[in-house]
Amino acid sequence: MKSMTATFGQARAELRDLVSRVAYGGQRITITRNGTPAAALVSIEDLRLLDTMTADGGQATALADPDESATMRASLQEVWDSVTRYWPAARWWPGFELNGAYEQVRMPWDSRPGVVLEFVPGETVLMVWGWRDDSGGPRIEVRFDFEVVGPAGDADEVGDSDEIGCSDEIGCAQESGDAGTDERVTVRITQTGPGPAADYWRERLQTWRAEVERTAGPDLARPRPA
Repeated sequence: MKSMTATFGQARAELRDLVSRVAYGGQRITITRNGTPAAALVSIEDLRLLDTMTADGGQATALADPDESATMRASLQEVWDSVTRYWPAARWWPGFELNGAYEQVRMPWDSRPGVVLEFVPGETVLMVWGWRDDSGGPRIEVRFDFEVVGPAGDADEVGDSDEIGCSDEIGCAQESGDAGTDERVTVRITQTGPGPAADYWRERLQTWRAEVERTAGPDLARPRPA
């Protein structure tokens, strides 16, 4: 999570640029007045997280481990790509970066980088923050599980990735045309440890579903920039 400091005068003069940094870059900006922190610019993501983690009087609440799921009308490949490839995920989840197995992962609600301990294409992503004792914070585990549940969710709908013209991680539909139209995929998010509340993950799943159903298609295959 990137952060920066801006003076009151700078914030007033460069407000448009600072808001863009927060909204699209996931930054947190501390605004100072006479050298003292006075306010902050944070993303809507961060604001929602703060709302779910505080109760009356602004005290942190004890949170149960969330377990949320949503079913999306799209192919498994499209749902998987929408969160594991850089450009699609950046459109709908500012501050989230997932780089693959045993790589760092970032979430807008934790300044520490996490690590991806399990990365099974089309099935599971397991991310852990505080996996080492010297990380300076509590251990938090977040798991994404993917399951095809719709009418296109049997073996006949997914072909061998070695077929001509097929290079996806998960596989290609054997049928030509709009093969994934009738497929439905359930994504389940579970969390262990003192991270966001269930409302946060519920909202993320709703946004994820809206985005993948709106944009499913060739645009999701854009490669991550070098």
